[in-house]
Amino acid sequence: MTVDPAQERGLWLLRGSILGMVHQIISELEAEERRHTADRLAEDRAMGLWPRVIPILGRPADRPDGEGWIDPDASLQTSELPKIHG
Repeated sequence: MTVDPAQERGLWLLRGSILGMVHQIISELEAEERRHTADRLAEDRAMGLWPRVIPILGRPADRPDGEGWIDPDASLQTSELPKIHG
């Protein structure tokens, strides 16, 4: 099957146009997500909720059970915090 060069060019232009539109949509979605995240962080800071969690020194931060993290909403007093010995 022989493809007409003009049709082939047209298909490449269509492909490029579609990819350009997809790229634009993805860029707009990413920008919206960044704006949403920035707005949420600004609201948290204004309400005194920043940071949401406070890492305890010397413990891994990525444990799935949450061990090693203090929830600031729990209203812990400084005297109730675990002692860390170096």
